[in-house]
Amino acid sequence: MKQIGHLKIKSLYTRLIEQRHPEWKGHPIVIVGVYQQRSPVLAVSDEGKRMGIVQGQPLQKVLSRIPDAKVALADRKLYDQALAQIKKRLAYYSPVIEQPSYSSSYIDLTGTRRLWGQEQNVLYKLEKELESDLGTPAFSGLAINKLVSKTAADQALFSNEKLIIVPEGEEKPFLSPNPTHILPDIQQDMLIRLRDLNLLIVGDVQKVDVSYLKQIFGLPGQSVHRYASGIDDRLVTPNTASTALTEKIVFQEPTNDGELVRGYLFNGLHRLCQTLRSRNLLAGKFKISLQFADHQTDYRQLNFPGGIHAERLVYEKLERLLAGMLIRRVQVGLMVITADRLFRTVEQLLLWDTKEETREDKIFKAIDRLELKYGHQLVKFAGVA
Repeated sequence: MKQIGHLKIKSLYTRLIEQRHPEWKGHPIVIVGVYQQRSPVLAVSDEGKRMGIVQGQPLQKVLSRIPDAKVALADRKLYDQALAQIKKRLAYYSPVIEQPSYSSSYIDLTGTRRLWGQEQNVLYKLEKELESDLGTPAFSGLAINKLVSKTAADQALFSNEKLIIVPEGEEKPFLSPNPTHILPDIQQDMLIRLRDLNLLIVGDVQKVDVSYLKQIFGLPGQSVHRYASGIDDRLVTPNTASTALTEKIVFQEPTNDGELVRGYLFNGLHRLCQTLRSRNLLAGKFKISLQFADHQTDYRQLNFPGGIHAERLVYEKLERLLAGMLIRRVQVGLMVITADRLFRTVEQLLLWDTKEETREDKIFKAIDRLELKYGHQLVKFAGVA
């Protein structure tokens, strides 16, 4: 039987900034990507939340209501140091660790009982150690799979309980009262469709026959039903050095101008593909996420089983998905483009290999060399310039 733990660090981003600025303690703290009036808030301290500040609000709106709010820029180096510290603590108890974000970690404790005793005791120890290291509380969940352990950890943090354990066999009733957005791999358009069908909580989905969900969503409907029933076969997958590459684009001002957003998409994708080519990597999956001014998020993703690093081919497909995301006509403040499932290109060394480098490959490699020497955005692309 699997024993999967999930640990969450409370208010990690703002607590780290507070440790850097002790004089800010007790003040509302917000973190932004760039110091612009329209910059969306990326993280907010507990004090700020109590004053009504929420993630995604424009900085100008926050400061007009709360002039004494402290503003800090996101510090990737600081967060990476914290991530390494968390990983070192967890790795002491198990080599099978997955860190989907800075403040969230899975640990597979299956088979470790003879070494460390009961799994819940290991999680209690980790909570104390992480709180001592980072100066902020940690909360955890324990269950037989990732979905249930993460949901348990979220509830522990929300209710201020240190640990919530979901015994084997209790997954389905435990998930039942939760909103449907907790289910993995469920996109915004699917959530809207579930809401239209008045399937608002996981328990509602559990009562629906799987054939009906497949009729509505196709094959993903089967996965939705399995997750709702508490069945999750996903493994805890240790992060590798090149699991994914990400381009985060914080708009200077939120916008619903489709042409402008498409330009941002291509420029971010161009930088991402340049990095792939410079490292001789291909990506098997590309994902685009948008954060809207009403604090809603949406994402779409594409799979390329053979791998790809040519932005034009990816852009043609992502642009169509982006058009569907912009139907909401709500201003967009943040875009994240991710290249995932990375693997190295294999150089052909056969003497009589007939494979030739395509004209497009040659063009983009030439552009890469020019921009490496003279700076990004030296070349403008027709249709997205």
